[in-house]
Amino acid sequence: MAPTDEESPATPPTKPKITAEIFALSNIVTVIVGKDQVAYGIHETVLKSRCPFFEKCLSAGMKEELEKTVRLPEERPCAFNVLVQWMYTDRITEEFLLPEHDYITEFVVNGTLTHAYVLADKFCMPELQDTIIERIRSQADSRMMHVDWLKHVWKYTEEGSKLRQSAVDKLHYDLAAKSQRFKDTEGKYSADLEMLLDCFDPVVRALLCKFVDQVNKGRKKYLPDPENPTDCVYHVHKEGGRCPTYK
Repeated sequence: MAPTDEESPATPPTKPKITAEIFALSNIVTVIVGKDQVAYGIHETVLKSRCPFFEKCLSAGMKEELEKTVRLPEERPCAFNVLVQWMYTDRITEEFLLPEHDYITEFVVNGTLTHAYVLADKFCMPELQDTIIERIRSQADSRMMHVDWLKHVWKYTEEGSKLRQSAVDKLHYDLAAKSQRFKDTEGKYSADLEMLLDCFDPVVRALLCKFVDQVNKGRKKYLPDPENPTDCVYHVHKEGGRCPTYK
């Protein structure tokens, strides 16, 4: 017997389908970003359907809705580039991350993604936050965490940030599971370790707490690799909600 409507399980909400017809009927909103006032022309339908912040400020007769202009003087264009590409395509690609650079280094890419993650958090876009986490994780597989990037993440994120947790866990894993690389006094990772130990700041305290927890729990040899998680431990979507990465 087929289940009735009352018995049928609730289906997760789907994202609005953005079609060429929607583009044709949608107004263009000018978004002015940063102190240099970089201007973006973006379809109003895309802004309102993909981002709660824009849905709010472009509704209910607010000034931004009437003028079709939103000003974000405190935000970084490099981070907003990520947000725009994701709203239109659900993807983040390197060529769109830093179109003004002649070359792309891992630190610069991750730095841009850090700012984009903070912006997504501010604009209430958990799906974009999770996409950024997975983007960073995928390019960090088998690589060592650099202390300067961890300190960058720590500087721009707040207590409880999943991105901060992921970065601390990665360096903790590298120190515990790949310690020989840090013992090589001629290697670049030894310099990273010296940089870390020279400044006893919140980053160091967080790492020490991780090691203490590890010993207290009796996990002296085996640690979970944060770059190969088995579930969405670093995601911010609602508990029990649909996760496109770990189904």
